[in-house]
Amino acid sequence: MGRKITALALLFVLVITSLSGCSNKNGQINKEKNGKQENNKQEEQLDYKSKSPEMGRFMESKISFPDLKEGERVVKIIRNQENQIEVYTYLKKQYLMYQLKEDKTWENGEAAWLNDGRLSGSNVEFSDLCLGEDGNYYAVYIKYSDKGYGSHIIKSKDKKAAEEIKFPYLKEGQTYKDYTIYPRVQKIAVTKNGDLVFGDDKDSLLIFSKEGEKLAKIPAAYSEDTGMASFAASENDVITVTQDKKNIIFYNTGTKETEKTVPYDASRDAKAFAVKKDGTVFVGDRKGIHRLAKDGSLWETTVDGVLNSMSMPSLYFDELFVSDGDEEQYYASYADNDGGYRLLQYVFDKNVSAVPAQEITVYSLKESNTIRQAASLFQAENADIRVNYVVAMGEEGGTVSDYIRALNTELLAGNGADVLVLDGLPVDSYVEKGVLADITDIIKPLEESGELLTNISSCYQQSGKIYQMPTHINVPIVVGREDGILSMKDMDSILSYMEKEKKVPYGGPTTYKALLQDYLALYAKDLYVDGKPDKERITAFLEKLKKIADNRKAVEYLEDGRSEAADTGDNFIDSGLLLQDRAFLGLIKNKYSIGVTQIGGIFQLSVPCAISEQTGLHIASINQHFIPEGLVGLNNSGANKEIAKEFIGFLFTKGVQDTKVLEGFPVNSGSLDKWMAEESSDTFAMSDGDGNYVDGDLPDKEEREYFKSMIKELNSPIEINRNVYGIIIQEALPYFTGKIDAQQAAAAVYSKLSTYLAE
Repeated sequence: MGRKITALALLFVLVITSLSGCSNKNGQINKEKNGKQENNKQEEQLDYKSKSPEMGRFMESKISFPDLKEGERVVKIIRNQENQIEVYTYLKKQYLMYQLKEDKTWENGEAAWLNDGRLSGSNVEFSDLCLGEDGNYYAVYIKYSDKGYGSHIIKSKDKKAAEEIKFPYLKEGQTYKDYTIYPRVQKIAVTKNGDLVFGDDKDSLLIFSKEGEKLAKIPAAYSEDTGMASFAASENDVITVTQDKKNIIFYNTGTKETEKTVPYDASRDAKAFAVKKDGTVFVGDRKGIHRLAKDGSLWETTVDGVLNSMSMPSLYFDELFVSDGDEEQYYASYADNDGGYRLLQYVFDKNVSAVPAQEITVYSLKESNTIRQAASLFQAENADIRVNYVVAMGEEGGTVSDYIRALNTELLAGNGADVLVLDGLPVDSYVEKGVLADITDIIKPLEESGELLTNISSCYQQSGKIYQMPTHINVPIVVGREDGILSMKDMDSILSYMEKEKKVPYGGPTTYKALLQDYLALYAKDLYVDGKPDKERITAFLEKLKKIADNRKAVEYLEDGRSEAADTGDNFIDSGLLLQDRAFLGLIKNKYSIGVTQIGGIFQLSVPCAISEQTGLHIASINQHFIPEGLVGLNNSGANKEIAKEFIGFLFTKGVQDTKVLEGFPVNSGSLDKWMAEESSDTFAMSDGDGNYVDGDLPDKEEREYFKSMIKELNSPIEINRNVYGIIIQEALPYFTGKIDAQQAAAAVYSKLSTYLAE
């Protein structure tokens, strides 16, 4: 393998790794109540020419791509002047184009203008392609060399030949040593008069005349999904979202003025725009497709995104196409997390109920991409069921404790959601009080069929029953010498190692709060005797941790004022921020004995593996620990237990678990195999502010297989009780800052913790 990866007796080498909006119970968005429209609402459900308000809604269907050859990939989907969908692909240095016919079959189209050699080669990256409002085709690509990179734009009138558009802006570069970076244009649109609109800045659009004169710079909202502003051209208007995400504007490039501003809640990301010939404007986002009549000010939601793929975290809108005529239908192209594309169609079906007849509710403290993804897929397979996903911690404020208390009141009264995402919730208390139902009948068949990783599921057996199961796991790993790795067995071993190895700090600089969070995650059991807090053990824990803090030169705040820990005012602990050394790259220059990080995907393995190869250091798991993500349970008092059970089982299917939603490794064994089998030619590079640098390739097949086998040895979940940890951190911090001694801090922790656990 070329790298030292050691399997140790105790520590096994491991893989690194909003409320969706407001809708009422029957799923209709801002629909009129009792014949009167609700005040202050900008959207209403469109009753699309249905005689009965109970029947009819837009249904989603997938448009299959033409039979693509091995290695052929879709790079762009547009609509031509004849209103045909055109799909552009790339294969072996050649671009191909396919046109969608009325019978949903494909025919080959013209793409010669892309194949004159300019867009081919390993040093060229395709950026975007569009049909301008002026009737010409445009493509943007980025060319790299050992001296820098920059964008190039070509234009074609007939799709046969192309000419390059050259103007001064594209030659305005910045040079760093011998490397020059020119503007990087990621998206392009062209108005009817030939003005070019560039998306090459996070929060603005640049507009140039066809001669290259800069006409305007428009502030625009940054999209987390695409990494730039969303925009489109219609006639001579540029349509985009204001930076405050509260309005959509229409900027006319001829008059150089914003000619129209329409209020719009654009907090939802992944926006696409379309305009019909009659001037009706459409916006597609995660919440649906919304229409605005010409000269109108009230948005109508025609397609409920919650019931379709557009709400899936793994997809984001790229283009939206709307048919002209009275009977509207929509095509939407989506880009996905793996760099691919999907083409979906939305057609009104008068024979389907306007809203699903059945509903289950899923509750979580914070947004879960897995739940959001699964809800979309589940509803696609069950058109008569709505999954109402409630995320407690939105933008309304409030502390974690407030939300948990409110939920507890509801659950103990026999109410609450059908399915609970238990991350951060007091699971043991729920089991004790009978809130959670046994889900063995869901999990056991998945174990017996080999679909689940049994080393993970077996961790959740409790007196012959199962009350919770994670949808994903993250893996905390340690990089260091073998004796340094072994020292993480317990805190006494760490202190012994520090006493022996005095030349180099045990770990990199950190803060007291981050250190408390990490060591509570790993060694919280040291505070208890027979399941109850013990004052002497709490004192010993704090004194040991203080020695480790001194060795690592821990401080209260970093130089920028951060405490380097998740902090919402009540010491909320975000599992994604646990065990993440900010000085991890310092291992390259032997600045520290060990480095700890949390791994949830193949790409994240790259840095530890590269450091191991470069330094000869070993990689191991920390005491076979894993961090569960998306713990799900069934409410014993739920109103729709059978459907809820079906949904929980669905969460662990390959259809859900195959998709990378950035929440950790899948617990479906087949999905894990798929992840580990994927080849990639990608490379990476990483540096920090201390001058440390590492680069390399992604883990090869042998390394991935080895890490997969190590994942299958994990057997110790890190249980994060946010309220308990919050109490400990709040009462212990004054000891680390020198305000009280260890005994005083331990007494305060013991008192408050005992009171809380007794409630």
